[in-house]
Amino acid sequence: EASIWSILYPIEQVDPSWKSIPYGRPMANQRFYVLDGVLEPCPVWVPGQLYIGGMGLANGYWRDEQKTNASFMIHPHTKERLYKTGDLGRYLPDGNIEFQGREDCQVKVNGYRIELGEIEATLQQHPAVKETVVTAVGELRENQQLVAYIVPKSGEFEAERADFYIQKWRDFLQKKLPDYMMPADFILLDALPLTSNGKVNRRALPAPKSIRSHESAAYVKPQTDAERLIAAVWQEILQIEQVGIHDNFFELGGNSLLLVKMQVKLQEIFGQELSMIEIIKSPNIDSLAKFLSQEQSRKTAAQQGHNRGEARSALKTLSEQRKQSRQKQRSQNN
Repeated sequence: EASIWSILYPIEQVDPSWKSIPYGRPMANQRFYVLDGVLEPCPVWVPGQLYIGGMGLANGYWRDEQKTNASFMIHPHTKERLYKTGDLGRYLPDGNIEFQGREDCQVKVNGYRIELGEIEATLQQHPAVKETVVTAVGELRENQQLVAYIVPKSGEFEAERADFYIQKWRDFLQKKLPDYMMPADFILLDALPLTSNGKVNRRALPAPKSIRSHESAAYVKPQTDAERLIAAVWQEILQIEQVGIHDNFFELGGNSLLLVKMQVKLQEIFGQELSMIEIIKSPNIDSLAKFLSQEQSRKTAAQQGHNRGEARSALKTLSEQRKQSRQKQRSQNN
């Protein structure tokens, strides 16, 4: 795509606060740009996409016009030919460029932008992990969840205790990463699939049969009508085949947008007003069905109490009317 050496940073002193050594500044006759989504330069500290310009650019990919057109472009304003690296970076105050990760290794899950490489690097620190790849799985962006593919390290892993190690890896990550960076599923592989040039072929990774958190309790089938109705709603909006009454909505892929969809559907089905707080407090089918049943019983009891109150009021009114009628009749007789 471009000259092997196109940017340089002389390493003299290393700041411990740096995540990595800066990319630096472009070399002679080379140009580097940090551009935003409309190809305008990003201000200092603001992340953007890295583009290379200058004399070092290649003509394109050999006999691959489609890939060439996707990666090389003419800037609409400067008319300079640029190569889109797929890297993310930002300008530092001193003019150097800092690498921020790969564009194709950043995903947005449940509203959080996540650097997959950070999860992979953390997992790689575990003694029982030989290799790992983390990716976002889900046909719809709003439904995507993180899945960790792991090649266990021989001598540190026992296949018959796979569930034990998966829980160990989960516990290990929880101590180092925030909850929104936790994989929803762990898949064990003998080896990671590779492309012809030796890179991990993410497209060849096996799809999980269903995204179910290993923290979730054992599957318990919905029993009551309310549980079955709620389960059907979850299956529809989460796009999964099986839901147990103790499964957590958010661990199965639920987010704020899907929460609103669930709220609307449940209100239509049960004919009850449901607040977001009430739903969040009942994150599984068991607790949500119990809440709906209790709410229905409370409303029924309240209605019965109201009806009894109306009956007592009516009887009191009737009694008063009869009393007045008798008094009127006695007055007329006198």
